[in-house]
Amino acid sequence: MDVIYFSVNNWDETGSPDSASFNEWLLDSNIDKYFGSKEWIAENELIVVEMGVDMSVSFIVSAKREWVEKHCPEIIGSEFDCTQRYIDGNLETEMLDGNQYYLDPIWSAPIIEYVPDNIGKRYIFYWGDEDKLKEL
Repeated sequence: MDVIYFSVNNWDETGSPDSASFNEWLLDSNIDKYFGSKEWIAENELIVVEMGVDMSVSFIVSAKREWVEKHCPEIIGSEFDCTQRYIDGNLETEMLDGNQYYLDPIWSAPIIEYVPDNIGKRYIFYWGDEDKLKEL
């Protein structure tokens, strides 16, 4: 299965590609309809890790390539796309709850592998003295 791993943030225009999709998805008033919605995540067969960063929210997303090509092709090959580094194993790792995860290169949050058991799931990552990953 061809998969894209990427991360975006809603702080300002530098946190994601400048596109209609991300401009809509990352508005504070729309987060609960999109990356913050378990229903939307499941319908779109995504895996999303949400992480608060200061006064913003970052999303680390695992998605089928065909979904990305249809909904947000500008992410492919951009600075927000960490797919090739994931495939090459060229990312830092961290043990969380007994499992080892690759970390997103921008926010150091875990990237959830795109496998059937994880599809449609939403997680929260608590970053701090004791990093925690929790399925919602």
